[in-house]
Amino acid sequence: MNSLKYILNSILILLSLPASPQASLDSLMIRVVNHNRTVSTASQYFETVQTGSRRNLYLENPEAGFAYLWGSPAEAGNRRDLGVSQSFAFPTVYTNRSKLSKAEVEKASQILAASAILPSKINHITGDNPVEISDSMY
Repeated sequence: MNSLKYILNSILILLSLPASPQASLDSLMIRVVNHNRTVSTASQYFETVQTGSRRNLYLENPEAGFAYLWGSPAEAGNRRDLGVSQSFAFPTVYTNRSKLSKAEVEKASQILAASAILPSKINHITGDNPVEISDSMY
């Protein structure tokens, strides 16, 4: 009688516990992608290259200077000089830097796309629109 009581109690306890459904393949794939270090590293690399490639496209900062010169004979008077200068390279240098920058961003986007093959398959399975990489900085 005691064993029947334990069996019935254990069955009632098991039935009262909430049943946890098994994760579907889609949710499992999404979790894998969210925790995939290769994909996150590739996206961080893409962001770094995209922001870092802009650093050589612009002119250098202008330089300003001021000089106060005392006149040796008192009649010469004091002299104040204010100078501003801007240095720049030949224009083709900036064109070539821009082309190089675009090539670096394109290479980084290819690396990101190669690592995002799994997420695109997941987007295809779930019906979500894939995230597109745009080259909006040019």
